[in-house]
Amino acid sequence: MEETDKHLLILLKDWVSEVSKNTSTEALESFYGHNWWQITAEEMHVFDLSLDDANRIFPVYLIYEAIATETENDFAAEQPQLYKKAKQSFKWISRGIINDIEFRKLSKHFGISNQKAYCYFQLHEMKLVREGIIQFEKPS
Repeated sequence: MEETDKHLLILLKDWVSEVSKNTSTEALESFYGHNWWQITAEEMHVFDLSLDDANRIFPVYLIYEAIATETENDFAAEQPQLYKKAKQSFKWISRGIINDIEFRKLSKHFGISNQKAYCYFQLHEMKLVREGIIQFEKPS
């Protein structure tokens, strides 16, 4: 990484820390449920993720999603200058498509294990399909 990238990464880590710093029971329990961004007890067991994991990984996913899909999500809306710099710096993130390999690569910079990032990504994708956000053509 270039020096400017290192500085950007520090700023992104600061944002992630700020967003995920509230680890009170009430804050962590906000990640428990059936919404697309939440996790159930069964999913925690199957995907080996905890509420604390969801709290740490979710903001990193928002960064990745904003860059890859060029969508104005919470990260892009709250941090427009940081979002713009991240888009310019992380050119290796494909645009218009999301994939677990790039998400795992980005997650490493935030101290998230390959396994946790992969599991979170797959869980998130599964929930988007279940909610009808991602749809597939029905075979004819």
